[in-house]
Amino acid sequence: MGATGTWSVAVPVDLSDTHSASVKTSMAVVNGLPHVVYYDTDTGALWHVWGTDALGGSWLDPVMIDDGVAVHNTGAFCSLANINGHPAVAYQDETAGWLKYAVLD
Repeated sequence: MGATGTWSVAVPVDLSDTHSASVKTSMAVVNGLPHVVYYDTDTGALWHVWGTDALGGSWLDPVMIDDGVAVHNTGAFCSLANINGHPAVAYQDETAGWLKYAVLD
């Protein structure tokens, strides 16, 4: 027997016309707000966007974490977490073969 409940209508996260989110995303709640990191398949960059309210009714503009310019494959396989009230992300630099870690102050 499954859980019961009703899903709200999905709210699109505005990534702007210049970003292309893919299946390489991760989400966490930090200080009561939803945060999402995503790999931009068009540029190879890793981006971060977060909601202005707990339910994600509206979102701030995306902020680039890593531009991926040198490798065009930075941000794949990202994982977002709440570390002491700060969004933190671990992700792969596929071309260099590095694991990277970044925290928003």
